[in-house]
Amino acid sequence: MSNQKKRNFQIEAFKHRVVVDPKYADKTWQILERAIHQIYNQDASGLSFEELYRNAYNMVLHKFGEKVIYIYIANRRFQTATYPFSCRSFENQIFCFILFQPP
Repeated sequence: MSNQKKRNFQIEAFKHRVVVDPKYADKTWQILERAIHQIYNQDASGLSFEELYRNAYNMVLHKFGEKVIYIYIANRRFQTATYPFSCRSFENQIFCFILFQPP
């Protein structure tokens, strides 16, 4: 038995392939966009922030993070044109810099 070579036995994690609906990003973004508009209109009493966070988190996990950022910035540009705010405070200056730079 000493002549036999010992093999290293390695257990690998099961790689579960998740099939994502092709319209998943659009459907989820519509939910998030509606919620953003409700928040800006101060009508967020019926929203589940846990569900919204989970939707945004899942979009990032499924490689739609850039889409979330770009669409959010476009939405925010529209909202700031509709509801102007001051860029004088330090926090808003950074946000204004990111918001108003060309795409």
